[in-house]
Amino acid sequence: MKETPVNFKYFLMTAFAVLLTFELHELCHYLVGECLGNKMAMTLNSGYPLNGFYLSDWHYTVVSAAGPLFTILQALVFYFILRKKDNYFLYPFLFTCFFLRFSAMVISLKNPNDEARISETLGIGTFTLPVMVSLLLYFLVHKTSRQYNYSNRFQGFTTLIVLLFYSTIILTDKYFHIRLV
Repeated sequence: MKETPVNFKYFLMTAFAVLLTFELHELCHYLVGECLGNKMAMTLNSGYPLNGFYLSDWHYTVVSAAGPLFTILQALVFYFILRKKDNYFLYPFLFTCFFLRFSAMVISLKNPNDEARISETLGIGTFTLPVMVSLLLYFLVHKTSRQYNYSNRFQGFTTLIVLLFYSTIILTDKYFHIRLV
């Protein structure tokens, strides 16, 4: 196993990756909702119509899809960059995509998240899309980790840093509900 250093620079890069991934995901919900004519708002962890409902039922599905589609696109972009260049500072931009969508799937056990809502709307079972997305992103993370022989220690530290900032964003949004747009 390759020992990849987890230093302060990596810690900051991972924090940036989590924040950027979260906000681009939510921004996609917001922008698609606005493009469809809904007056939207955005916080650290949500994009939603200001009046509490979408102008059309199908808007909810399309807006729900926008965030995960961008997150998948982000993962693919960083996967292909990492395939060409071993730069472990870019790895959190791929790993965070998996972590966030896998977490969304787990949260869907209690409250259906983006992919789970779409899956239900399509009538294919609540967890069909969340499992498919999580497996795709896991495959990209696993393949990259194997290619560069990232150690379990490195993977563990990456997971802990992502979890720390993921939790910070979730709790900040829950208790302070800071509206970004």
